[in-house]
Amino acid sequence: MRAGFVISEAVSHLRERPLRTVLSASAVAVGAFTLTLTSGIGAGVNQYIAAQERSIGAEDVVIVTPAGLGEGGLTPYSSEAAGSAAISEDDIRAMGDAAGVERVEPVAPASPEFVRIEDERFVAPMADAVPGMRFDVVAGEQLDVEGAEPEILLPLSAVRDSSFAEPSDAVGRSVTFGIVSADGQTRTVDAEIAGVVEKTITGDAIRPNFALSRAMLDIQRTGLPDGSPVSYSGAVLTSTAVRRPSPTCRTAASPPRRSPTSSGRSATSSTSPCSCSARSPRSPCSRRASGS
Repeated sequence: MRAGFVISEAVSHLRERPLRTVLSASAVAVGAFTLTLTSGIGAGVNQYIAAQERSIGAEDVVIVTPAGLGEGGLTPYSSEAAGSAAISEDDIRAMGDAAGVERVEPVAPASPEFVRIEDERFVAPMADAVPGMRFDVVAGEQLDVEGAEPEILLPLSAVRDSSFAEPSDAVGRSVTFGIVSADGQTRTVDAEIAGVVEKTITGDAIRPNFALSRAMLDIQRTGLPDGSPVSYSGAVLTSTAVRRPSPTCRTAASPPRRSPTSSGRSATSSTSPCSCSARSPRSPCSRRASGS
């Protein structure tokens, strides 16, 4: 069959049945559009998930919290256990002595009375930041979590509620946090805005670095009697012993598994609910987090 004959037959059919031709062409166009749209949505979802994973923390970071924290339900009261749902200085030292642990940074809840942006005072939520967190930065740069100077990341919603015209106007500006100390006095500490970030799956809050968190804790403890015990709500461990989850690990849809320690603490990875369950024998998740 010659090519010319095939082409002539095709043209004649197009002329004889124009409606079918239009419908066929429309079907091809709709199919191509649907395929392109589906591929674009899939790529967008993958990018969003990857961005949220980066905002959780680095692969070598483990977050340690007191056992039972956030598990819900009622626990029988015990006078000996009352007030024990915290991490002490002894626990921090024991974690630092664990094999593979490079650094332990205590986490204390930052609860400022107010934050002053320009000449206005606001009440804003605070959230912890850990090494390796990568945020969707609108203006400025990522937070220097372990930097020596107090810094924060400001959420985009805070910029809209303040007097800044654009997110870039906030970068480099200084904000003031007011903290009520133990003696009832309100003291302040300044921090520089390192960047403005989009809302993440973990919340829409101000992110302080370690230097600012420590400064806030020092102010909160001002006025306490000498020798008062120091307790923390958690700790961030940087460890070389944390491995990637194995293929047999539970999926992210499963409830996170906590590894209990002898002092009643539990450790979970900041990147996957099964990072600690896939630990090596020398992982800090498998060692005791108490001084005993």
